[in-house]
Amino acid sequence: MQLSRDEIRQRAVAFSERWQGMQSEKSEGQSFVRDFLAVFGIGDAAAVGTFEKPSGSGFADYLLPKTIAIEMKSKGKNLDDAYQQLLEYVV
Repeated sequence: MQLSRDEIRQRAVAFSERWQGMQSEKSEGQSFVRDFLAVFGIGDAAAVGTFEKPSGSGFADYLLPKTIAIEMKSKGKNLDDAYQQLLEYVV
């Protein structure tokens, strides 16, 4: 289903309002990814990508090959570390 820019914008605002207080990667990670991908019309994240994809030093939170790689960290964690970890999955 092709979504209009307005529909994506509306979904993105609702998503950001719902998740603005998220604190823990472990307890909310997969729900967050599913809701995020739904903003763009992806209804079944597990059917098109992989949660907890193994890689060199850990696991990518979500990987949709040639489209998106997601590595989350809980509030207050170093995002530079998350970025370096993410590069291991996509390079």
